[in-house]
Amino acid sequence: MSDFILHRANSLSQAVIPIGFSGAEIDVRIHLGEIVLAHDPFQGGVALEEWLLNFTGNFLILNTKETGLESHLSEIVQAIAPDVDYVFLDLPTPSLVKAVRDQLPVAVRLSEYESLVAMSEITNKLIWVDSFTGNWQHLVDSPSLASKLSGKVCLVSPELQGRDKSLHRQEFIELKHFMQENPNVVDMICTKERSIWID
Repeated sequence: MSDFILHRANSLSQAVIPIGFSGAEIDVRIHLGEIVLAHDPFQGGVALEEWLLNFTGNFLILNTKETGLESHLSEIVQAIAPDVDYVFLDLPTPSLVKAVRDQLPVAVRLSEYESLVAMSEITNKLIWVDSFTGNWQHLVDSPSLASKLSGKVCLVSPELQGRDKSLHRQEFIELKHFMQENPNVVDMICTKERSIWID
């Protein structure tokens, strides 16, 4: 069974990871000169330092909403939560290249619109496998994805793109079938609802 990552755990209460989850994905930005957890601009949120002091997971995905913070964020995480593994997600290409040069852990996207061909030389990465339309052919075509591209694979649960299990049941069934047939491909699933993957 894959590990589960709690999506958008931006509140202080969500720093205490629910049973069955091993980590969290958070949105990080600057608000009034302070680094906070907030998805949308011009909004306040809990301070990153305070959230990290309460974090009970062992893996963290930092979705950076502003560029240029990566080295500073890395210093904060290592100072407050040195035992936590982490990666930076959704960096624009120039920031991604700089992060790789600075040997920071990064996530690279694979979807029906994004190819990993140019990213194949990047090591120390997480492969963030997403689908905006429900077409997962890019995953099905790559059953040896992790071994080919040297990285752990995190599947983005379809409900995070607005497709719920009741209306898109077949998509969930096909993804579960793929993972059963290829048990070593998907290392973790980012979701809000672990129950939709274990029933």
